[in-house]
Amino acid sequence: MNLALFSKIPHSDKPNSRDINYNSTMATSLWLSLIIVYIILVGCQTGAFGYFATFVIKDLRPYFIENEMESDLITANEVFAYLVTSAVLAGLSVIGLYFPCLFYFNYTTNGPRLSKKCCLFGCASFFAFLVRNALGLFAIILACLIAYCSWGWWVYFDAEGYDHLATNCLALFGLAIASIALRCCHYVVTTAISKSQVRAGRIMAEV
Repeated sequence: MNLALFSKIPHSDKPNSRDINYNSTMATSLWLSLIIVYIILVGCQTGAFGYFATFVIKDLRPYFIENEMESDLITANEVFAYLVTSAVLAGLSVIGLYFPCLFYFNYTTNGPRLSKKCCLFGCASFFAFLVRNALGLFAIILACLIAYCSWGWWVYFDAEGYDHLATNCLALFGLAIASIALRCCHYVVTTAISKSQVRAGRIMAEV
């Protein structure tokens, strides 16, 4: 066999367009799956915030009023405000995924051919990224406050033998911890999407 024939076959270091399209489709499907799962989790989280806000108003506040526990009554009002705010921020976090996802899908589809448009859209995406992270940090702070208050209530009601109130306070503590974890996952996903934007632009520029 003449090996010289194979040496004449041209080799290219540039990525194949078919492979790029396939990888882009797979990446898009993966991100869409993650986003759908995240939206479902946020929906469950928002419903849980609503339930515990009702629990604080209908169960905790009457107990604190009846037993003249002024400091805990004030804390209950604050936790109610925290829960309502957290529910709103959870909804905003879903809306906050719009810019990075739209920019990612637009850039992987059109590449640098729309560089000027992508540049403007990228600035908007970066601004949304900053706002989203600021709101995410605020939501984590609220979750930490909710966890701190609910843990203290659970210790108290468990010692007093109020099983219903103790169980719900412990569940509220678990919700706060889960909210912190979900916010961290949200940060990881949006950061990964932002990095994919840059990587997609570089790959498309090589084609």
